Amino acid sequence: MLIERPMRNIKLTLEYDGTNYHGWQIQPKATTVSGTLEKALEVLTGLKIRVVGASRTDAGAHASGQAANFKTEFPSIPTDKFARALNSVLPKDIVVTKAEEIALDFHARFSARDRTYQYLILNRLFPSAIRRRYTHWVPQPLNLEQMREAAQFLIGRHDFTSFSSSSLSKESQNPYRNVKELRIADFGFQITDCGDSLRSTVNSPRSKLEMLDCGLLTVDCFADCGSGTAGTMQGLEEGHLSQEGKLIRIHIKADAFLPNMIRAIVGTLIEVGQAKRPADEVREVLAAKNRSLAGPTVPASGLCLMKVNYSGWVSSSINRGEAMYTQHGHK
Repeated sequence: MLIERPMRNIKLTLEYDGTNYHGWQIQPKATTVSGTLEKALEVLTGLKIRVVGASRTDAGAHASGQAANFKTEFPSIPTDKFARALNSVLPKDIVVTKAEEIALDFHARFSARDRTYQYLILNRLFPSAIRRRYTHWVPQPLNLEQMREAAQFLIGRHDFTSFSSSSLSKESQNPYRNVKELRIADFGFQITDCGDSLRSTVNSPRSKLEMLDCGLLTVDCFADCGSGTAGTMQGLEEGHLSQEGKLIRIHIKADAFLPNMIRAIVGTLIEVGQAKRPADEVREVLAAKNRSLAGPTVPASGLCLMKVNYSGWVSSSINRGEAMYTQHGHK
């Protein structure tokens, strides 16, 4: 006798170090984050389950707030135990931080209102053995005021063809995206020896919670020295780099992103900071809709998905598996 089981829709929140993965999306003969997650679900349930991610992070990019969902009739794992069960079979560089049951018409990608990413630049004379997986090293001094001026031209709803992959996929033919926030902050830091631990102090009035990077460098930046001596403030002037240097964070929030859009934007802003192009030229690059006019696509190592926002999403009264929002994008 067949027993009909109710379908469940499970939403996951994840963080991962993307260094060893070819991005989020499943690819033939490549190790990806979603593919690894689906294999873990198969180990737990004995079923092949498709996972939908909110944002298709690039190869080598990281996440501290990725969202995903999957549907299953598997009854024996309670929702509040899914995170612990998955973490027991997932590799250590992927962690499920939350699992919750949600309405059947919730879709991690199409129900999202916006995504927030950050890009970290290590701006100092020498590269870092410790931060190399999570930052992009730029040894030349950067003029942040010019970069901030250039960033203002990219806020709002625009055709971002100039900042996307040379050939858009069929699902990304619409090149318009709405960039809601684009901010650039810099933090001077100096590592001070305090016994068996390290402490960094940050040259910024922002709160520590605001300054958390990807959740990957938090311990490095804010390790507690206990009763040890705190590090001193590191003053940094434009046009000069000390050995300690500074960490530059580019924060960007949009409804969705085209392929490589963030990394192309960052590459262009870096050129502005290096005085290779004036800030107002970014407006012309945007209007030209020509990828060759923008800056290079910077490495994915500095990129991290911080948060996916679902505020305002309301389940429809009839579960039809349809999304409340239908914006289409790569991220």
